[in-house]
Amino acid sequence: MAHQQGGYPSSTKGIERRTGEALSRADQIDEATNYIKNLETMVKTAQERKESLMERKRSRSDSSSTSKAPKIILMCGFDNQYIFSEIVRILHEENIEVKSVHSSFAGNSMLHFVHAEINVSVITSLF
Repeated sequence: MAHQQGGYPSSTKGIERRTGEALSRADQIDEATNYIKNLETMVKTAQERKESLMERKRSRSDSSSTSKAPKIILMCGFDNQYIFSEIVRILHEENIEVKSVHSSFAGNSMLHFVHAEINVSVITSLF
C-alpha cells in the first residue's frame, strides 16, 4: 500500500485493515477526513512558521534602518596626525560611534578610512 507523508494512504484504493480485511466506505471516509485534518494542521503550522520568520526578517531590517553609516576618508601628513585624533574625538562628542578605522600609507601621507554609525534619533533631533 502506497503512503504519503504522515503515514496516510495516498489513495483509498486497496485500503485494508491490519487484519487483511477491506475497510468499509465509512472507514475510508474517516481515514480521508483524518488525513485532510492532518494536512490542514501541517499547513497552519507552516504558515505560522513562515510568519514568524518574516516577522524576524522585518524586525532585523527595521533595526538596521535605525542607523546610518557615514564613511569618512581623511588624508593627512605624518606630522598632522592630531587632526585624525581630533576628528575621532568630535565624532564621539556628537554621539557618533566609530565602528572601525583602516589606516594606510599613501606616499608621504597617512590615509584613514573611518566607518562610523549614527543613530537616526540623533539626526532627527538636529532638525
